[in-house]
Amino acid sequence: MMAEKSLSLTSILVATDFSPVSDLALTYAVALARHYGAHVYLTHVVGEARSASTAESGQAAYEKMSRVAEQGIADILKSGRMRGVPHEVLLEEGYLWEVIERLINKHKISLVVVGTHGVRTVQSEFMGSSAEMIFRRAECPVLTVGPAIAGKAFGDVEFKKILFATDFGRAAEQAAPYAFSLAQEYGAMLTLLHVMRPSEDYSESGLAMLRETTRYRLEQCMPPGIEQWCKPECVVKFGESAEEILQAARAMKADLIVMGAGRKHLFTHLPQTAAYTVAAGAPCPVLTVRT
Repeated sequence: MMAEKSLSLTSILVATDFSPVSDLALTYAVALARHYGAHVYLTHVVGEARSASTAESGQAAYEKMSRVAEQGIADILKSGRMRGVPHEVLLEEGYLWEVIERLINKHKISLVVVGTHGVRTVQSEFMGSSAEMIFRRAECPVLTVGPAIAGKAFGDVEFKKILFATDFGRAAEQAAPYAFSLAQEYGAMLTLLHVMRPSEDYSESGLAMLRETTRYRLEQCMPPGIEQWCKPECVVKFGESAEEILQAARAMKADLIVMGAGRKHLFTHLPQTAAYTVAAGAPCPVLTVRT
């Protein structure tokens, strides 16, 4: 019995700013491209130098950024990391999300891969994390690679332990087929996790019943016949969602976290969302799918 929906990757866009986390993101993008036979679009967006006081200094800043970008791309290509993988270099200019959105539509991108530095910056053009801006707006799944991930050797990427975190919302429903498909594709151990906030309104027996009811609900999320190709485990925890997801990922030494991500406007004065907190602090990549 196959998973309900197979993950088809034909085109992968990896956005790089040439930082260490972008380097890690490229490693995962290339490994996935090799596994699925996908085309990689290696992308860097040169933003406008809006902080310059004059047109002349703005042009000089832009030319400097362009030279740095061209050298960064050249270094990646000379390293041989893209060898044997169909790829195209896209050196673009403009506002990050506007460019990424246009490229997703133009090239029919199946997956965006991006690194996150794990911090929000006031200078960001959308007043928030670039990675979160992308995974909350992209129509396709986004694989986020954060700074807590240890470096991987080329070709050393496998998803053998997958954690699917669900809140039973619409975004989680959209993400579920990807978790099942990847578990089947890689022969992975799959853990389904739901986190509930602790409540003093329940007795000990009431909490036990709630845990069992929720575990049954997790089991109903799974496609028929999953036991033929996977050994799923259903886990229910009480606590703060992002913290519990990260703790579970570390405990099981997860290779991938899959979760939904709803649409939200991004402003630095808002608390960090659970999806972004997980993506920034996870010991493995995080695949997010939005509604």
